[in-house]
Parts: sequence; C-alpha cells; structure tokens
Amino acid sequence: NENYVDSYKSYLQSRNIVIENKEQIAVTIIGSNALLRTFTDIREQLTSIFNTNMSNSNASLLSGMVLGQKSELPQELTEQLQRTGTTHIVSASGFNVIILYILAKNVLSRTNKSVQIYTSIVLIFLYVLLIGTYILPAWRAAIMLTILILGQLVGRSISIWIVLLFATSILLIQNPFNWLNISVQLSIVSTMGMFL
Repeated sequence: NENYVDSYKSYLQSRNIVIENKEQIAVTIIGSNALLRTFTDIREQLTSIFNTNMSNSNASLLSGMVLGQKSELPQELTEQLQRTGTTHIVSASGFNVIILYILAKNVLSRTNKSVQIYTSIVLIFLYVLLIGTYILPAWRAAIMLTILILGQLVGRSISIWIVLLFATSILLIQNPFNWLNISVQLSIVSTMGMFL
C-alpha cells in the first residue's frame, strides 16, 4: 500500500502537481503555469504578513476568511468552530466574491458604469486566482456574477437559473469530477435555495 502511495506521488510530481493542503485535497499546478505560481506566491506572502503582525489564532482566522487557508488554524479554534457549527466562516467562498464586487463598485462609484463593471470583473477574477483555483464555490460565484454584470451592462436581464446552469457547466467541463466535490454541491444547492 505504501508503494502505491509513493508511486502515485511520483506520478503526480512528474506532472508538476503537488498536494498543497491534504484536508481540502487541493492540488496546485506548480512550474507549468507561471500565473498560478505567482498567485500562490502572493497568497503565501500575505499569509506570512498576517502571521508576522498578528497572534497565531487571529492570523490563521484572517487567512481562512480572506484567503481560504484553513490549514493553519489552531486545533483548539478548529474544535470551537466545529462545536458551534461555524466552520464555514473561515472559508473563502462566493460570499467573498460578492463583498469584493460591492466594495469595488462603491470605491469606483464616481467613474462611469463601464469602468466600474470591467474593473470589478478583473478584480473578482484576480481575487479568485489569489485564493486558489481549487475553491470552486468562489469560481461559481465569479462566473455567475460576471454574466449578471455583463447582462446589466448591455441592458439584458438573464434568468438566474440559466446563469447557475452555465456556471455549473463550466465547472464540470473543466473537470467532470467537480460534481463529486461536496463544496460544489452545497454551493449550487444553497444558491438554488436563495432564489426559490
């Protein structure tokens, strides 16, 4: 069994894939994509800044809430969050994407509408790249929000159900096994629940 694990690790490494966070079973492609590597480096630098300037529990909580990095949470804090049913607050998700959009729109409120929209879309996708390509609910939200924003720009109203179906299709085209990801399933169901 250990030989199988070692050979599988070697196989993944030969494809420039390393396991970044065992709890999330997150994989990041290193080396073959300079853009992803750059965002991974920035994320690590921000985590380091948080750790340097805050207590361990505050830094890990902020890293989880802003960057989706839950691996550094102290065991005691993790247990407290589990007991209270609030572990979701230390996860970067679609909610973060919407907050970023609202902030960007407010900061850019004195510019014309197209500058607001295009800048907001760029910031949304930069943020999603920053938190990691494996945080699929954030990708779903970014895709949906982008479609809705562009529809607003051209004066078209688009059915939220079609937008949800399109965003889900993109995630499944990218990787059909994303459907097995519980965070994707919960994200889709919770989005459906908001609009029923």
